[in-house]
Amino acid sequence: MVFVKRALLAALSVFAATTAAAAPPADSKLAPGDSNADWLKKPTQADLMAVWPHDAAQVGAGGKALIGCKVTERGLLNSCVVLSESPAGAGFGAAAVMVSSQFLMKPAIRNGKPVESEVRIPITFPSYEPPQGGVEGRMLLPVALLTVAPTYAQVVEAYPAKARAKGAGGRAALSCNVRSDGQIQYCTVLTEDPGGLGFGAAAKSLAPLFKAPTTLADGRSTRGAVMQISVVFVTDMLKSDSTPVVGKPNWISAPTAQQFTAAMPKGSEPTGTIRVALDCLIAPGGHVSDCKVASESPPDKGFGASALAVAPYVQVSVWTPEGLPTVGARLRVPFRFEFGAPPPPAPKP
Repeated sequence: MVFVKRALLAALSVFAATTAAAAPPADSKLAPGDSNADWLKKPTQADLMAVWPHDAAQVGAGGKALIGCKVTERGLLNSCVVLSESPAGAGFGAAAVMVSSQFLMKPAIRNGKPVESEVRIPITFPSYEPPQGGVEGRMLLPVALLTVAPTYAQVVEAYPAKARAKGAGGRAALSCNVRSDGQIQYCTVLTEDPGGLGFGAAAKSLAPLFKAPTTLADGRSTRGAVMQISVVFVTDMLKSDSTPVVGKPNWISAPTAQQFTAAMPKGSEPTGTIRVALDCLIAPGGHVSDCKVASESPPDKGFGASALAVAPYVQVSVWTPEGLPTVGARLRVPFRFEFGAPPPPAPKP
């Protein structure tokens, strides 16, 4: 469990957070004008304290984590995973992934154009002397738990007028409280880049459209918890004929092999590998609708229809950690099931 700390910021030294791009071989050189991903903004001490693992914070224990992330063409971090953490199991890896929503980076440049790249980010949580009586804290919920979030159209509608007039993109990060009914309230702007164009206010205007679960899987209430939500506004949103700019969703649930088997055509006894891909629309709540069979193998055996039948079991995240909506986008949903060979016939008497 991760908690928000309200003390000790002055007692902490500046933590280490550096990146190195997943670069070409050591003996190769970048072409003129090209560059690897680099920092625009590192998280502050306050950002770090907001995700400090609770048990470690009570005794002032520090730790380290190494996370790997992808940096998009817009400088956003996504698909962050824990590569290592020390001490193991203390929660510093999860904390590092959570604070990554506060990172701002310049994308890698190749042939003069921004490209997606990978970075490895080591983060050090320095130990400190805790105050007498311990550290005050509140639960911090990850964005992946959001049950409701703005759609792409709603984000476009909230695009700040000043930035729209200048054709400028930007982003803002909010820190909000969760009410007993899951609604988001009391949001403050943590970061805003660039400033003066209204991105912070625009992000806050979207806050009522977010909703968190009222309880966790273990039954604990989320009332009073804190959620840090990033909101990104990209200039492609200003083009009326552009494809919706959405983030890569996280998978929350998918049909099981048993559910797929129950939906197969009667009398079919498949063996080997079955592959079906559906093209679906991400609907409110992260479920999918308007699904169509994009491909199926083996063909003409009815397995595409089986995949359509179990599509209601698919659910993805409604908002991404980097600050983009998923609702309203089309998603390719792949299915792959392995079926063993049938048993050999019984020997004749």
